[in-house]
Amino acid sequence: MRKLPKSLMEKQEKQRLESINKVQQAIDELKSLGYDNIKTGMLIERTGLSRATFSKPHIIEVLKDNKIGRFKDAKVIKRENHEKNYRNMVIMIENELQKSHNKARNLQKDLDAKKLRIETLEVALEKEKIKNQKLIGEMQILYKKLKIFGLGTEL
Repeated sequence: MRKLPKSLMEKQEKQRLESINKVQQAIDELKSLGYDNIKTGMLIERTGLSRATFSKPHIIEVLKDNKIGRFKDAKVIKRENHEKNYRNMVIMIENELQKSHNKARNLQKDLDAKKLRIETLEVALEKEKIKNQKLIGEMQILYKKLKIFGLGTEL
């Protein structure tokens, strides 16, 4: 995505601030004249701004802050609270991420320990198999000797 030129961004920011100031001044004037139920149409007449301007986020914030039009009964949430909540959420997410990393590291340690235990048991099993094969061989030799001496093969 291309970046806008700095001069264009500065111009847009200046226009935003001018729009905000015009709307705020119009609201203040109408309130000072005793208007309690200020409508968007009244602001459009006073400021000379287009209706579309009143759907821009920066103007909506002014309308919300001043409880104008459809925002008359809306709860006002200050931007600072959003930033504070955002920071708190970031901190909370970072803490959860750290806990997850720690848990993953501990699980990996457990897995490695269990793999080592399995390898140890497999080696021990192979040794026992060899030992059992030797014992079976010795038993067969003893059976043959018993048979030779005629002592029978019943056990």
